Amino acid sequence: MQLSSGCITLAAPVKMNRCLFEFVLGISLSIFFFLLINPLSLLFQAMTGQPAELVARFMRGDAGTDVNVLVRHLGKVDANGKAGKGATARMTLKRAVVKVSPVEATQITLKSSKSGGGNGVGGDVKVGLITVPSFSQETVGQLVDALRTVKPGSDALAIDLRGNAGGYMPAGVDAAKLFLPQGAKVISEISRDESAVQVFMAEGVGAETQLPLYLLVDSRTASASEIMAVALQDNHRATLVGGSAKTFGKGRIQNVQQLSDGSGIAVTKAKYLSPTGRDIHGVGITPDTVNVAGCAPASPAEACLAGVL
Repeated sequence: MQLSSGCITLAAPVKMNRCLFEFVLGISLSIFFFLLINPLSLLFQAMTGQPAELVARFMRGDAGTDVNVLVRHLGKVDANGKAGKGATARMTLKRAVVKVSPVEATQITLKSSKSGGGNGVGGDVKVGLITVPSFSQETVGQLVDALRTVKPGSDALAIDLRGNAGGYMPAGVDAAKLFLPQGAKVISEISRDESAVQVFMAEGVGAETQLPLYLLVDSRTASASEIMAVALQDNHRATLVGGSAKTFGKGRIQNVQQLSDGSGIAVTKAKYLSPTGRDIHGVGITPDTVNVAGCAPASPAEACLAGVL
């Protein structure tokens, strides 16, 4: 989930969570969450406009227990592009231990449009394509395994971060390190009161620094995935490819603190700056190469990369 225009937006790739997508889809993937905190007294806690971290905190609980969610669909879009209120539906979700979708790797073949690629202009270019749907503590290890799978025989690498709303922030840092030489700056983390600064640097051990690297991004690329993207962009290690939109723009590190009445509050503890000192919060990252026609959120990676290599 991610926050967008005052609502919580489903931010997983379309091929993931197919049942939930079909349930809420309609014309739009945007949905409003209201959590039924006390089913006996029917007291609702409104989640509209709340950070995704806070929504997730309310939804968490012991595996096997239920959480009641009221979903409000967006209605029809009028001539001014505004969506009206749609129907509501109540769902009872069973909490469970969720295994994060693993990193996927494959090798694809594209026609080169540039000289020096593959077999020259119009020649075949073999691209090691890696899809990273989110960042968890296991992601970096999965990414290393994926690189071992697709690197042999590849002329370039592409990492698909579209729809990746982030997750475990250190994994975004460590993922960037896999492609940076020793001594390259990844990010600077600055405490809320600016009394402490922690700079993350690449060690360069076993890093892949030679093959051309492309990152696919969109407006749902956020948080930890933006850390990886901006670090590789600022260090001129990767070319960011996307549609017309910038990335989401989340440059703050937050913790959710539970209050005595059972509610919670998202507290910003730090911000991060890119290697060149950019603060992307609320701004996002602009792709280096914009492929408006071919790189929609649901487009295959091949369509995004067409004409780029």
